[in-house]
Amino acid sequence: MITWNFNPYAIALLCTGFLSLTLSIQLFLRWANRECVLLGFAVLMIAEWSFFVGLESAVQQNSIKVLFSQFSYFGVFNCLPFVLLFVLYFFDFKTHIHPGKIFLLWVLPNIIFLLAATNNYHHLIWSEYVTPSDAPYNTLVYHRGPLYWLGVIYNYSICMVI
Repeated sequence: MITWNFNPYAIALLCTGFLSLTLSIQLFLRWANRECVLLGFAVLMIAEWSFFVGLESAVQQNSIKVLFSQFSYFGVFNCLPFVLLFVLYFFDFKTHIHPGKIFLLWVLPNIIFLLAATNNYHHLIWSEYVTPSDAPYNTLVYHRGPLYWLGVIYNYSICMVI
């Protein structure tokens, strides 16, 4: 049986996910404009990220918290490539976009997502999870593994390009 505690943090994140999902639908309705579609996918990834982090905050069992955190990594690492493509199209740098480069843009996010999904076998993303005694709402603290920083460097690199 899953035990839930919808605390203010979880409610705020779930509302953010819902609002982001609504915004992404509005952007997808303008499908004829490529920039709107790319921004729609970026906002959809933010919705997925917010939704699963909100569920992670609300659920009480640690194993399910870790599962929701693993799901959230899909949005975390797929959001910024869409933002980068949106910026390139918006500022008319279309000549720099090739299918091979777009493929390469998603290689590392998919690797990191797969590593997060299989973290229980190798502990390369998170070395362990602990709940501090003074943690509000049964919050988990994730100790970073060696390949966690690869994802951080990737996301910050895209932010610097944008």
